[in-house]
Amino acid sequence: MATFAAVVVSLLAVKHQRDREYLLRVEEEERQHRAQASLIAVWYDERSHWLWIENRSEQPIYDAAANVLLPSGKPAPDGHVHMPLGAGGGILRVLPPRHRAPISTVDWMENTLPLLAFRDASGNTWQRDQHGELSEMSTGVFEHFGLTSKHGYSPFHPDPI
Repeated sequence: MATFAAVVVSLLAVKHQRDREYLLRVEEEERQHRAQASLIAVWYDERSHWLWIENRSEQPIYDAAANVLLPSGKPAPDGHVHMPLGAGGGILRVLPPRHRAPISTVDWMENTLPLLAFRDASGNTWQRDQHGELSEMSTGVFEHFGLTSKHGYSPFHPDPI
């Protein structure tokens, strides 16, 4: 009986260890999946009235599009409306590693919040929302912002950081 109990305890310990290793592996894969995206930022510069995107990663990002939520003054689920992307700006085709670039000029209002969508070097599409939270998107950048074609790339050249 004692031998049987020892075998059962050993099997349970092995199962527990395998489960723990599996969970750690899944967490590490998720961390690696989000690694580049977590190093991308968007902010509004009050002096220049520009939205800026910064890529602090070691790989380029693609089709980076910035937008803002403006206070709507009307009942809406989040109390804001999306501002359309401006013609000739608002989208960077490529933002090299360790670079930043202005992406869109904005007539800033109180409570205006920046948004960012981009594609990482692995082809995953991400959004950094108005609260700075990062989430993976199921649609591409152009579909997300309701653009019908890949036009309106920003004429600005990124600066090294």
